Amino acid sequence: MGDEDLLEIIGNSKNVARLQKHFKKMFAGVAAILLNEDNTIITGIASREGEEVNTTYINCDDFSISLINFTLILN
Repeated sequence: MGDEDLLEIIGNSKNVARLQKHFKKMFAGVAAILLNEDNTIITGIASREGEEVNTTYINCDDFSISLINFTLILN
């Protein structure tokens, strides 16, 4: 992950849907995150092969906290 990627993540921290392309760079095996209709809650993850795993809901109001919670769920 390069500097431009990090700047885009910081600049778009309130728009999680725009950050989709970065999740596959940050987490091995994660091609996308699944969001609710409002793009405000992470509801699961999807692999490149199309497998989906539902997670406990993670509120996306504060992206840094959401990212920490997401990382804990994956571990």
